[in-house]
Amino acid sequence: MIVYLNTLVKAKDAYSAGRTMIICRAVHISAAHLARESTHAPMVTIARKTKRLATLTTPRVNKSV
Repeated sequence: MIVYLNTLVKAKDAYSAGRTMIICRAVHISAAHLARESTHAPMVTIARKTKRLATLTTPRVNKSV
């Protein structure tokens, strides 16, 4: 399932629900930020939309925490 998001709040909800792919339309939503906000959720693929293409990134959780 692909979820299109515009805000970080919606991103956190969808991420916590364990969606398989999240497309973040807002530039300020980064994979690392989303991973920090929802470390308890399963890993998902986050696609950040840029001006010309969507860049696929994988959220990384800080292991030292």
